Amino acid sequence: MVVFKRRFLLMEIIWLGTPWPDLATLTPAVLTSTIQKSLEVNFGEHGLSSCLQSLHVKYFNQVTGLFLVQCSREEFRKLWCAITFISDIRNLPVLFNLLDLSGNIRTSRKTIAKFEQEKLRLLKLQPEPLTRKKLDLFNTAFQKAQAWDT
Repeated sequence: MVVFKRRFLLMEIIWLGTPWPDLATLTPAVLTSTIQKSLEVNFGEHGLSSCLQSLHVKYFNQVTGLFLVQCSREEFRKLWCAITFISDIRNLPVLFNLLDLSGNIRTSRKTIAKFEQEKLRLLKLQPEPLTRKKLDLFNTAFQKAQAWDT
């Protein structure tokens, strides 16, 4: 049996000069379609089709802006490049920061836990208090990441 070699990219969305957008507008489907458009623009239909089979947004936290993308080992550089070239999501300017690159989901889960705890600490320090809705979204996403199969 052949094992499918994967890479997991933990990335952070940084919003430029705008307040955090409405949480309902930013979903994993919107993020996936934005990545697919960037792949097509920068690498053409061949580049899109080579990445499309293995491209999955495994984790997305709307509150902190962290997301985990799974792709094949052969195509992770192309995907990383395409995500880096994204300059806006729904006409809001953004930057992407790669926080971690790993080869298995267990390592990614530990890294997500570390970064999410730090992000939550920073969110609590902001003058604008965390609403119950944001805190519930954060906890839901974090619990999904901890429940992944090992």
